[in-house]
Amino acid sequence: MIFINQSVTDLFSSVIDTLFQTDGPHFVIAGNRFKHWQNVKLLKGCMLQKHTPLRRIITWGLFTLQTFFWLLRHARNQHVLFVTNPPMAMWMAPFFKIYRGYRYSVLIYDIYPDALVVSGILRETSPIASLWCKMNALTLCGAENVITLGEKMAKTLREQMPDGNNLEIAVIEN
Repeated sequence: MIFINQSVTDLFSSVIDTLFQTDGPHFVIAGNRFKHWQNVKLLKGCMLQKHTPLRRIITWGLFTLQTFFWLLRHARNQHVLFVTNPPMAMWMAPFFKIYRGYRYSVLIYDIYPDALVVSGILRETSPIASLWCKMNALTLCGAENVITLGEKMAKTLREQMPDGNNLEIAVIEN
């Protein structure tokens, strides 16, 4: 299994601890220092910088590119768990599902572009927000598992799906 999360926290470490009980090989691609797991290959990506919105967006993009090229070169037919940090990294999942046979799941900590709209970085009616929602729907509809941190978040995601799509979402109460 491959875990992709630019900023690993204690919550995510506990998810990894649980899932590493399955057969390997396992990889973690992250941008920060974190716990060391036995028999797990740790891959360092670009660290998340939150100082300004521009730095955040640049480091999201760099981490996403690093992850894309690592998956392209090294991984085959594995299950990948994408976390919405960075939020656009999960968009590569449908590509790898089609062309490399990956199975994938998505763990949603924050809903984008909603978080950017609330923070004033993006307008809800902007073409970028519209495209972002379409990319999210494409990605989530192809996932084996979609996991959120609350029922309200799950409800919001279901409302953003195309008509007729009954997206199954597992909820972890936070």
